[in-house]
Amino acid sequence: MKKRILLLAPSAWDLAGINKPEFQAKYEFIQVPMAFYQTHPLLIGIRFDILRFIARAVRLGRKLNVDGIVGTHDYPASLAAAAVAAELGLPGPAVNKALLCQHKYLCRLKQRDIIPEATPAFSLIDPFDFTQRLPLKFPIFVKPVKATLSMFAGEAGNERELADLLKLSQLERLGGLIALRPFNRMLTAYTDFKTHANYFIAEEVLRGAQVTVEGFAYRGRPEIMGIVDSIMYPGTRSFERFEYPSRLPPQVQERMGNLALRFISSIGFNDGCFNVEMIYDAQENSIHIIEVNPRLCSQFSDLYEKVNGTSGYAVQLAIAAGERPSFSRRAGKYRAAASFVLRTFEDKKVLRLPAQPAITAITERFPGTLVMPLCRKNAWLSSEPQDRESFRYAAINMGAGGFDELHASFHAAHAALPFEFTGRTFRTDYRLSESLT
Repeated sequence: MKKRILLLAPSAWDLAGINKPEFQAKYEFIQVPMAFYQTHPLLIGIRFDILRFIARAVRLGRKLNVDGIVGTHDYPASLAAAAVAAELGLPGPAVNKALLCQHKYLCRLKQRDIIPEATPAFSLIDPFDFTQRLPLKFPIFVKPVKATLSMFAGEAGNERELADLLKLSQLERLGGLIALRPFNRMLTAYTDFKTHANYFIAEEVLRGAQVTVEGFAYRGRPEIMGIVDSIMYPGTRSFERFEYPSRLPPQVQERMGNLALRFISSIGFNDGCFNVEMIYDAQENSIHIIEVNPRLCSQFSDLYEKVNGTSGYAVQLAIAAGERPSFSRRAGKYRAAASFVLRTFEDKKVLRLPAQPAITAITERFPGTLVMPLCRKNAWLSSEPQDRESFRYAAINMGAGGFDELHASFHAAHAALPFEFTGRTFRTDYRLSESLT
């Protein structure tokens, strides 16, 4: 008999990830949409009651006698999934542990206690009454205590730039508070944390090669799945592509994995997937944690499948269903894989997306390729969740026998997928920047 999985606010990545014969044969998926969730983070709190949504999902789960709960998106689906699983007595990370990881300030405090050598200097900021003097040297990096896609985050080189960064417009302030409403309501309902999320956090600026260390914890034992390199568009903080496996030195990767395992074990995170963003400074031979996320990174799931032979969703679904996950190593069809992120640095209106025949032709020419549009026809790119610097419009996941072959395949695929914006065909002059090594 198939096991029933309640899928909370499934994203396009979720639907692509579970659309495999082996999963469809083993699981029955019940989708639970989240109103206003797929539009924009700033709209989440306007008419969305997170506690009511959790209660409704719990009732549905009991009625259908589900076997597991899955929610992979950063906010608030992964948090809601933890709460629903707890209410139904199903596997999932404790809600307060998931909230701790997503509360950047409280998580920093824990990191400082557990892995001080990997924790940057930091300080809390009240952006609505900023009169304190920070115990940090400029430049500093400032970000909200709870944010998505680097919204409202940025670097400040002096007091004036910091003040400018914190002087959000009234509309932005209101939107930010509204977006935080579900998170703050969950903090009140599920924790005894004393610090709400209406703050910013200032940190020392971290330089170096950025990666994502991803793993899972099952019955008290955490394990690393892989380390993915993050390559930025030159001169920006916008991701250009994510490459797997990492090309950092093996000893550095081992140190990163051990740091992630120490932290996850020490806070008692269990029965779920996690990913830890880190940065390696080769000159200082130092590793620092950027942030900890209590969820599967859905965009990377099939990168593991391409190289290792096991997708991240196979692990997530097994844990949710109460089964021991099995994760193979280097048993996939390819030696290298990447998720290429297509962006423009100007807001544009989408006039035309690639037709399905064009996408099918790409997947037939390059087997295993996943083309993921991240925009909607007749909508402005700014209407989708974006970072502060750029506007994503698609992602292309591919595998190959090596990175040179992978990059060549991407260029061919990208050239065959035109996107039309604001009255003209837009193609990036896509010259891949250097890898981390």
